[in-house]
Amino acid sequence: MIALHHIGSTAVPDLVAKDVIDIQLTVASLADYPYQRIEAVGFEPGKPTTDHCPPGLTLPRQELAKRFYKYRRSAANLHVRERGRFNQRYPLLCRDYLRTHKMAAAAYGRSAQLVNIVNFRRFLSILARYVALYNLPVEVIIAGNVCDGIAEDYPFAKKLGFLDDSAEFYRMVDAVVIPLEFSTGIKIKVAEALAWNVPVLATRDAFDGFRAYHPTQHAPTLPALCEILVALAYGEIPPDELAWATRQAGIAAAAAQKRGFAELQGWIDTSLGPVVRACRELLSCLNQPLQELGVDEVVERAGALSRDDAYRPLAGHCAHQICQTLGYPVGSWGLSQKIFQRNFDLHGQIKWINQQIVLNS
Repeated sequence: MIALHHIGSTAVPDLVAKDVIDIQLTVASLADYPYQRIEAVGFEPGKPTTDHCPPGLTLPRQELAKRFYKYRRSAANLHVRERGRFNQRYPLLCRDYLRTHKMAAAAYGRSAQLVNIVNFRRFLSILARYVALYNLPVEVIIAGNVCDGIAEDYPFAKKLGFLDDSAEFYRMVDAVVIPLEFSTGIKIKVAEALAWNVPVLATRDAFDGFRAYHPTQHAPTLPALCEILVALAYGEIPPDELAWATRQAGIAAAAAQKRGFAELQGWIDTSLGPVVRACRELLSCLNQPLQELGVDEVVERAGALSRDDAYRPLAGHCAHQICQTLGYPVGSWGLSQKIFQRNFDLHGQIKWINQQIVLNS
């Protein structure tokens, strides 16, 4: 075992979340980790064994591989992932971003189920008229906690409730319908469907933030979306058109995600403040792993290493990199002479330098 982290919505203070704790265990290799000890304390192996690939990306299987366990005695999930893999870094990055951006966390929580329930109930009531008028041969499968808020029962609709594995849902559908007349933020279910290479039939609002390549991806109204379903059910829209539009939208989303991932890391680094940024830079200079560490762990480990005189030969290089990262004049305040001494206080030194900068500005 290398590290254990609390991840997911319950890891962000004050964020609305399901009553399930998600824990990430980072290991050196999925081929050799203490699964016997995990199972011995009450965790049962389950699915999935891979995470979703972001839309349009082609990632090696090992970048998404994991082992999944459910705890027998309470609502807790354990995700075992390899250090440095894409799927191991992503939940930590998202968690730390929401922890340090309170407004983003609040918006994330507010955009959850209520908006979806209102939109879905209105869509189903409109679609019911089309089903009756055209004798429409469709079955609408609804999955997720949104089912709890839809009291109405329609003969053409099946409510599955919450699914442990979303792969089960995507295997049973021909297309994903996302009927939003209003909403906020990026639509994660659009991205998820594109990642599965499943056609998305959506309103203009639902596809907002993604590039649409076909009219089925940006219907102006809910009745217009129902008209699309009629056309599809009776073979008026060629399947190869939908397949092409799905691939193109996925590729465009993946390119945007790659840019956004880099920007997100920059925003997090900036928001963390000079002490944490200095600590991250020091660990990087010393070739210490960063991806699996939370903020508190970064600060604690960097503070300890900065007092290790075995690293004295690297003092000049590390001081230079820290100053460059924080925008300090290189060589300022004798950092290279002070670092890696047994009584050195990295946190206090960085705070003191910042005070001097404020006083001299």
